[in-house]
Amino acid sequence: MAKRSYESVVLLHAKEAEHAIAIMKEQGKSASLEYLMASYEPDESTLVDHRMPPWNDGDRLYENDEFVLYYNLESPYIGLVRKLTPFGVL
Repeated sequence: MAKRSYESVVLLHAKEAEHAIAIMKEQGKSASLEYLMASYEPDESTLVDHRMPPWNDGDRLYENDEFVLYYNLESPYIGLVRKLTPFGVL
């Protein structure tokens, strides 16, 4: 099975994460994903390509066809990555 790589869109911690987490609690994970997708700017130079998923075993995930929302309410943080083509797939 080919490994996938990911492009970082946004990662919010503590106070910065409060609004996105509140949206998730009030309107659902899909609404929070949509809110964080507004931060995505293709070809932005600060984006990082991850060879391994940036989330931890204790994180919860929600995804659509293009993005993965990951979060931990205990820490608290919430992040969004864009799925890239799996390695070995042209």
